[in-house]
Amino acid sequence: MRGEGATIDEIHARLAEHGVRISRSAVARYVRSATPAVERFHVAREMAAEWLTAIQRQPDSDAGLLAGELMKLLAWHRAGALETAAADGAEIDARDIRHLAGSLKDLAAADATAAARIKAARKEAREAAAEAAVAAAREAGERQGVAFTPEDLLRIRRDVYGLEDQAA
Repeated sequence: MRGEGATIDEIHARLAEHGVRISRSAVARYVRSATPAVERFHVAREMAAEWLTAIQRQPDSDAGLLAGELMKLLAWHRAGALETAAADGAEIDARDIRHLAGSLKDLAAADATAAARIKAARKEAREAAAEAAVAAAREAGERQGVAFTPEDLLRIRRDVYGLEDQAA
């Protein structure tokens, strides 16, 4: 109610309407103590929205990778909390387990996608470096009057960069 602009007196009156017997000063103390926590919550929500926007724009960025790692940490923390609660004799809701399992499955899929992207990026970089090396070898050979055969250039790609699949 305070977030909606209600005064302490209005909050006190609303609580009284619902049969809650509490002093006005207790309501005021609670509002004072809760305000910083509510403000931190709003700041955290705004930060989360900014992170989400950044991650959606560039999922392979440092922020995207960090967010994935944070989600894994939160999932494992939740799993530990459920394990502790079960050990203490608390009844665990099956929906919590299902939700956690779904989260872990999604995180594993995200890891696989990220690994595939990283692998593809490394392959692309390796191929670009190989092409640059072949071009440099060809140019150096031409300057010195040596003509490399296509087989020579393929051997450079294979022996130096481990790439055999493209003609030079």
